[in-house]
Amino acid sequence: MKITEEEYNQIIKELAERLRDLIYINAEAKINEIMPQSYFENLDWKKEDNLEIDCNFQIVVNDLIQILGRIRRNKKET
Repeated sequence: MKITEEEYNQIIKELAERLRDLIYINAEAKINEIMPQSYFENLDWKKEDNLEIDCNFQIVVNDLIQILGRIRRNKKET
């Protein structure tokens, strides 16, 4: 399926918004799960190291189709 550069950019913006929403809703619970109180109690506070938190962002292809459909519908309406 061909998409224009404008459609591509709008899809990227929509996916970024969805990711921000997911992070906002789930970040505290996810960090609490990864780093319980015992994690901090057992941490070597003198060591200069980095903490890394990995998350997955999953979206189904039908969501992409729905996003593109909305973009194209809105384009026709204007």
